[in-house]
Amino acid sequence: MGINVKKSSLVIDGGNVVKIGDKAIMTEKVFYENSGVSSKWLKRKIQNHLECEVVFIPWDKYEIYGHSDGIVKPLSDTTVLMTNYQDYDKEYSKEVVKRLSKKFEIEMLSYNVEKKDSRSWAYINFLTVGNLIVLPFFNIEEDEQALSQIKLYYPNCIVEQINIASLVKDGGGLNCVTWCRYCESVDCVFM
Repeated sequence: MGINVKKSSLVIDGGNVVKIGDKAIMTEKVFYENSGVSSKWLKRKIQNHLECEVVFIPWDKYEIYGHSDGIVKPLSDTTVLMTNYQDYDKEYSKEVVKRLSKKFEIEMLSYNVEKKDSRSWAYINFLTVGNLIVLPFFNIEEDEQALSQIKLYYPNCIVEQINIASLVKDGGGLNCVTWCRYCESVDCVFM
């Protein structure tokens, strides 16, 4: 398959690496998971391994997995789509936006609903296979709005929904359980 594998002693969860153009986004959970080394050394080592600049965003300690793929998705090499954190934790959202906006344009998912559902974070964690997006479905108010927004942001993709209520109940999302890789042969590419 031509995949260049590098051996490393670093602890890095696949879901905590979102590649966007010539950069990657990770949460600071990686510093906790590699606490035996200095932050400066770790940043340099990660950037060397990933062969790109890494933008570190805060780790939401209420989210045990601490994966960046539950927060952002690439829209282009210079623009990210962010989940609706502003609906649940305005301070955290503000800090993430502050850090990301130094390197990227930011679009945000939002839902105009009477009662917000805590599972709405999972829409950003959709699965991509070629130009197909598999988007979560929960049989809640946000489902249709998420579908409309994803179709708007990714017009070259086919978007289908699947009920993942039992998966999200245990803390996972579609990208979490599949961890898609970049493929240059399609118009709709994510990681």
